[in-house]
Amino acid sequence: MKIRFLDTYTWHYNIETPYREPLGGTQSAICYLAEALAAQGNEVFLLNNTSESGMWRGVDWRRRVEDKSNLELLRSLDFLVIVNIVGKALKVKPLLGHHIKLIL
Repeated sequence: MKIRFLDTYTWHYNIETPYREPLGGTQSAICYLAEALAAQGNEVFLLNNTSESGMWRGVDWRRRVEDKSNLELLRSLDFLVIVNIVGKALKVKPLLGHHIKLIL
C-alpha cells in the first residue's frame, strides 16, 4: 500500500529526530508509525517542513511544497493521513482521486 502522512506544522524534523532529540508527541508517533509501516513492506511517504528530503528508515521524506511530483504522488496513494489540522483536508480533498482514503 502507498501511505502518505501530511504534517502541516512548520517544525523541521525527519524520522531520525525522535532518536536524537526531544520532539512533540504527535510528530514522534508519526515517525515511529511510518517506520513500522515501511518495515511491513508498505510504501510510506511523509511531507512536512523538513529542510532536507531523503529516505530514512524506509520512509520517503519530502519537503512540503506544491510541485508536480508531490501532486502526482498524492494522486497515486491508497491512504492520506492529515496530521493535526483537519481544516487542511478541505484544500487537499479535491486533489485526491475517489479511491484514496483520507484519514484525519
